[in-house]
Amino acid sequence: MSNQSDANASTQQSFLAMLARGCPEGLHFIVAKRHDYTDKVTGQPKSGFPVEPWREQFLTGPWYFSTGATDSPKSRRKENLKAFNAIVLDDVGDSLSSKVDPANIHAAPTWIIETSPGNFQYGFLLKEWSDDIHAGDELFAGLIAAGLQDKGVRNCCRLWRIPGSLNDKPGREPFEAVLTHCDENIVYTLRSLTKALKVKPTSIEKREAIDPDEVPPQAGKPDPVFKWLIDRGMVLNEATGGWWDIR
Repeated sequence: MSNQSDANASTQQSFLAMLARGCPEGLHFIVAKRHDYTDKVTGQPKSGFPVEPWREQFLTGPWYFSTGATDSPKSRRKENLKAFNAIVLDDVGDSLSSKVDPANIHAAPTWIIETSPGNFQYGFLLKEWSDDIHAGDELFAGLIAAGLQDKGVRNCCRLWRIPGSLNDKPGREPFEAVLTHCDENIVYTLRSLTKALKVKPTSIEKREAIDPDEVPPQAGKPDPVFKWLIDRGMVLNEATGGWWDIR
């Protein structure tokens, strides 16, 4: 391994060790690598994010970490998420594709990762893992209302890029995420972070329940609108509970 590779591995290792620290007993700090495949029914390209516990290995490719700890080493479903350790703001920057102006973020971030040229994720580490996921989601709703969060990001327990994560979305040059700032001494409680960001937690909008036995209209047939979204890199995550995250 070259000196540069050693440095990258060390940076990534230290970053993930910081995030994994204090993970509650019986829960798992997990990472996920994007898996691209073709749907056998529709023939459309899709992506999945199978998860696994972090084993302190050097991760290369499109890898992510989860802010939510789970009681299952292979699942990040809502029912398995039991605690979270950070709040992350997405698409911060001054570029045309950025959605959040950094001048409007009043709290000092624990870390900043450049995920594509001119676009950043700002992470705010909690002093300790919190099991009040509902309060974290309400803070996210408040961030969206204040224009400090991508509207497509609604849950505090999510996957976020790690240093070195490959961003190879179609239509752009491949880019490896860069950790541009990290100070593990900058930590918050949910209350102190809410105050520092100058936002008000907001009630979460309820989505209509989906009958898992109901067959969606045109099931099994190609969806031209969905394909159009995929081709433009606007489908962010795999389906969870019948929902897709779309930019």
